[in-house]
Amino acid sequence: MKGNLVRGNLKKILLSVLTFVVSAVIVLIILFPYTEVATKYINENLDKLPVNIAYETLNISPLGAEIENVSIDNQLNIDTIELSYNPITAIFRRVGFDVISDLFIASGKLKGSTVETDIRLSLDSVTKLIPAKATGGADFNAKGTLNLGIELLLDNMSGNINIDSSTLTVVTPFMTLDIDSLTATASLDGSTLKIDSIKATGKSQLEGSGVINLNMKSLIDSSMDIKGTVNLSGLKSGFRLTGRFRAPSFKLQ
Repeated sequence: MKGNLVRGNLKKILLSVLTFVVSAVIVLIILFPYTEVATKYINENLDKLPVNIAYETLNISPLGAEIENVSIDNQLNIDTIELSYNPITAIFRRVGFDVISDLFIASGKLKGSTVETDIRLSLDSVTKLIPAKATGGADFNAKGTLNLGIELLLDNMSGNINIDSSTLTVVTPFMTLDIDSLTATASLDGSTLKIDSIKATGKSQLEGSGVINLNMKSLIDSSMDIKGTVNLSGLKSGFRLTGRFRAPSFKLQ
C-alpha cells in the first residue's frame, strides 16, 4: 500500500517536472530574441564573405525569417528574402526560401549542404546591368525570361545547372537573334562553369559549348571562351566568344 502511494507520488512529480520543462521550452521558443541574436551573428560574418552584402531590415521568428532591401556589391538589389523552417528542421539545416527582386524570382530549399532552386531570370533586367563601355556604346538588349534549375553543393561549390526558355530576342552589336526555344546544361566546379551544351532554335539557330571562369568578387570581370555554330536566315557560320564580360570579343569563323 505504502509502495503504491510512493510510486503514485513519483509519477505526479515526474509529470509535473516534465510539464514544467515543456512549458519552459515553449516559452523560451516564443520569447527568445531571435532577431537580435541572428543580427549579431550575421553582422559578425558578413566581412568574411567574398562579396559586400548589406541589408536594411531583418525579422526572425521560430517559424521563419524575412530580410528586406538586400544589396550585393551595390550592384544587385533584392527586395525580399523569405525563409521558412521550424526549430526542428532548422537544426538539420532544412530551410525553404523565396527571393524576389527586379532581376529574378527564385524559390527553393536548403537540405544540409545542398541547395536546390528554380529561378526565373528577366533578360531585360540583366542587360540593364551591363555597362555601356562593355559594348562600346552599341545597342545591346534582350527580351524574354530564362528558367534555371540549379542543384548546388555548398561544401565545394559544385553542382549542375539546367536552363530552358522560349521566345527570346537578343540584340547585340554583332547580330540580332530571334529564338523560339533555348536549352542549356552546365556544371560548376568551384569558380569554373563548364557549359556542356547550348542549343537555340527558331529563326536564329545556335549550338555551342565552352567555359566561363567566374570572378566571385566582380562577376563583370569573369572571363569566357564559348564557341559553336550559328545559323541566321540560312547563313551558317562558326563563332567564338571570348574575353571578359565587361569587354567581350566575338568572331565569326
